[in-house]
Amino acid sequence: SLGSNLTLENVTSSSEWQGNGENGVYDLYTETNKTKGFNIGTFTVKANNITSGLDTSINLKDVVLSDAEFNEHNINVIGKNVRIMSTVNTLSNIKVQGGSLNFEENKTEYNLSIDSASTTIEAVKKDDKSTVTGDIGTKELKYGLNTFNIVVTSESGLKRTYTLNITRTDNRSNVNTLSDLQLSSGTINYKENTLNYNVT
Repeated sequence: SLGSNLTLENVTSSSEWQGNGENGVYDLYTETNKTKGFNIGTFTVKANNITSGLDTSINLKDVVLSDAEFNEHNINVIGKNVRIMSTVNTLSNIKVQGGSLNFEENKTEYNLSIDSASTTIEAVKKDDKSTVTGDIGTKELKYGLNTFNIVVTSESGLKRTYTLNITRTDNRSNVNTLSDLQLSSGTINYKENTLNYNVT
């Protein structure tokens, strides 16, 4: 008996057991006497289409062992709860103070310009069980290109990196000339583009 979104792939009996089964019902036998604990086989179960975490269960039902005299013994089997971890490693949004971007869940690189000495980066994860690390929070911006990486790790350990290429606009003046040059005695015929003067 399998929880939702689970299917039975196959059953592999241990080498001492023979028999077969179908539709989840198996009939196995052995000629070797068994006492205490023993392994009958391995059940392989597949989780289907898991995009977010799932709590489910696996149970064996109606387990009956017959001895050599064909006396039947009902066996109480404890079910197992299974946590299928989420594989979601995406964000639902990225917000950058002072800048704008058109966020798309599966787009992992963005280019934007900001005219500021700093910015605040906020990453909103899509799955609560994922974790977000990297360049989030308040960040200083140097003039020119600044690259920041945000890493999203799913509950199951899958990683995805979003990259922000933020260019800080350089509005600083590039004027590096004088408007005039004077001496306490003597005269200079100052010209903006003349860099050397001879004065007596």
